[in-house]
Amino acid sequence: MKSEQKHLLLFGISIIITMSMVGIAEILNKGELIFPEIAALCAGAIIAPGKTWNSDKYTSWGLMCFSSLIGIIIVRYAHFPLTIQCIVTFALIVALLLITGSEFYPAISAGVLPVLTHTGSLYYFASVCVFSLLVFACEFILQKYNLKEQYTIEKKPLTREKLIRFACLIIFYAIFACFALAYDEIFLIIPPLIVAFVEMSNKDGKASKKAFDIWLILSIAGGLGFLLNFMINSLGWSHFACTLIVVLVMYIIMYASKLIFPPAGAICLLPYILPAKNIYRYPLEVMIGGAIFIIAAKLISKYTDKLNNKESATIDNTVDQI
Repeated sequence: MKSEQKHLLLFGISIIITMSMVGIAEILNKGELIFPEIAALCAGAIIAPGKTWNSDKYTSWGLMCFSSLIGIIIVRYAHFPLTIQCIVTFALIVALLLITGSEFYPAISAGVLPVLTHTGSLYYFASVCVFSLLVFACEFILQKYNLKEQYTIEKKPLTREKLIRFACLIIFYAIFACFALAYDEIFLIIPPLIVAFVEMSNKDGKASKKAFDIWLILSIAGGLGFLLNFMINSLGWSHFACTLIVVLVMYIIMYASKLIFPPAGAICLLPYILPAKNIYRYPLEVMIGGAIFIIAAKLISKYTDKLNNKESATIDNTVDQI
């Protein structure tokens, strides 16, 4: 199959999966079925060449399901202030990632999103499980027929540097979430930005080397998300048509720029389920929140790397003395 035909096929499959989710939600009149991170999973698992996340399909799917269940349980039974709920959810999912040794960071969005939007519905859980399974099944079939590259998973040990890095991530998120929610500016801490935050802090990841490009594509996604809301609520266009336009434009931008950054896909669809109040501030706050998270991620990465180098130097000196 020619390269152009293959890309059209991958785009088509991704759009069909995303549109199916929106269509079913519209037919059943169940907004809880819309899980914007599906657009991100399609970008990373289907459209992107090679490996996006260092995690096998089974672990990734399990993390998506379990994380979404954690979010729902916290909404239903943990009657704490929203800030505490968000921080606890983020910390629990980080612990899951550390325990499993997975780097499948979209699981963070699956857990934090229902907390931020007060969604305790099991329809959300069902949507996450079914549609994420569909994405991974499509990836498996595409790899089987050589339409997508095979990749291997690297087993990375749990190191002191990784523990410190994730501790710093939790501390910064807790501080920033307190500030954003105190002023009711939830768009600053939307889940895809948290995913981008964690991915950018990984110095070994591809994203960490393209900070400005990542910020730019997140900002464009914020604009497309606002456009989605405007077309639906102000122009009265069909949810189905608006989703098709926005997702297609986002995928084309990713492909043309040769920068497949999955969280951008989720940012496009988030206005579907976010409060309509002050939605006009969505693009600006995505830009600001994205910049703050990216800068913080780079600083945390440099700090933990410096600690790691210092520890290695100390060990080398001790060995030399012996």
